Amino acid sequence: MLNGIINVDKNLIFNDEVIIQPGTKFLIKPGKHIVFKKKVDAQGTTTEPIFFQKFDKINSLPWGSVAILGKKTMGSTFNNVIFSGGSGGYFNQYKFSSMFSVHNTKNIKILNSQFLLNELFDDTIHVIYSSDILFDNIKVNNAFGDAID
Repeated sequence: MLNGIINVDKNLIFNDEVIIQPGTKFLIKPGKHIVFKKKVDAQGTTTEPIFFQKFDKINSLPWGSVAILGKKTMGSTFNNVIFSGGSGGYFNQYKFSSMFSVHNTKNIKILNSQFLLNELFDDTIHVIYSSDILFDNIKVNNAFGDAID
């Protein structure tokens, strides 16, 4: 279970199921990734969204990607989440071309969420080798290239 402020100064890899509580803030250093390899339940609220954002909003290069990676992430949900200031990058054998990457999974829900200000890499959201991905009531603002691939 994750809550509070989480400083991400190196790649953060979750090999177990994760629950992210409302109001949690991930402050992510430049080029760093957060990779979920099992189911994620990120349930923010309208008054306490979950944030994935730059460690230093003013003077910082973009962070890498939040990635939902592999079949064991099936059934993950992101509700009332704000992603801001990410980019993409490389992690092991993967190239993440967006700040939110969905790879090789199914039955993922992204609800009531915002994707803001991606930089450098082409996509804001990238879904590949996946099925039954639901986007409902999302906003994409200031996409660097493609909004969704």
